[in-house]
Amino acid sequence: MIRKLLNTAALAAPAFAMLALAQPASAKDAAGGVAATASAAEARSTAAAQTAPKKYCADITPDTGTRVSRRVCRTKAEWSEEGVELGAKK
Repeated sequence: MIRKLLNTAALAAPAFAMLALAQPASAKDAAGGVAATASAAEARSTAAAQTAPKKYCADITPDTGTRVSRRVCRTKAEWSEEGVELGAKK
């Protein structure tokens, strides 16, 4: 019984040490890291939104079998290929 406990402790000690090393030194460091990560992700999404063409979405409900609608988003050019005319802004 004691031998099993010692073996478990010997295996668990390095795992706990690695967890302690992976944690930031203080809560201030942790908050700064999260804020930096969030601002970097926001910058990437903003840049992607600026380069991506604007998409127009429509909710389409099939005629048969279901009442669940499906949202389809396409660019203005893709809608015109389908024969759909988009209304002008008022």
